[in-house]
Amino acid sequence: TLESKRLGLRNVKMVRANVFDFLPLCKEKFDIIFADPPYALEGIETIPAKIFEQDILNHDCYFILEHGDEHSFSNHPHFFKEKHYGRVHFSFFKYDLSILMCSCNYLHICQAVLSFDNSRFGVSWCVQTVTVLPNK
Repeated sequence: TLESKRLGLRNVKMVRANVFDFLPLCKEKFDIIFADPPYALEGIETIPAKIFEQDILNHDCYFILEHGDEHSFSNHPHFFKEKHYGRVHFSFFKYDLSILMCSCNYLHICQAVLSFDNSRFGVSWCVQTVTVLPNK
């Protein structure tokens, strides 16, 4: 897309699909997932559970859901924190890597972003870099 080129992002793929149809088909894993659905979207309260059920968020990474003040996600098991600016709320969710013990000889870093926007339930993602570093 033009915006991804302007930002210097590579490997960007845009998918236009209904988020509820797309999630069961998604096989990618992401470090950041940002969802900005219409606030009146029927089923908005199910999006966090669907993200974690599909296991598309890398561990110790974030899912951010933009929503109105009529929704609260503080009781969700992966809820991390909420920020609000007027009537706009951002709920942050994450897997807690501290409960997952790994004895790896390397650390795999992948900058991947999945974003849902409110224009026709668009879905996009990009993968920037993959770096392997020694685990010290």
